[in-house]
Amino acid sequence: MAFGSISLSSQSMFQWNAFSSLVSVKLDSSNYLLWRSQIESVMFSQDLIKFVDGSCPAPKQFIEEGANNVVNPEFIVWKGAELDQGYCR
Repeated sequence: MAFGSISLSSQSMFQWNAFSSLVSVKLDSSNYLLWRSQIESVMFSQDLIKFVDGSCPAPKQFIEEGANNVVNPEFIVWKGAELDQGYCR
């Protein structure tokens, strides 16, 4: 499975499946507070909350290199870190 230009490894797919299996409530118009509680608990337990609460902000997606804008290598690492948690430790 691809996420932007980053493909999901089997470990990342396992982490995603584990994450989704820990949330038993599907969000609908009547259960936001219960759903949010479960999502936050799982995000804390999987050390993912930092990508949502602003404690691990994204670097600029593009940087200037001469007269051109190019993809920032730090952004690519950060984007992949959402999947393997290897950034902002």
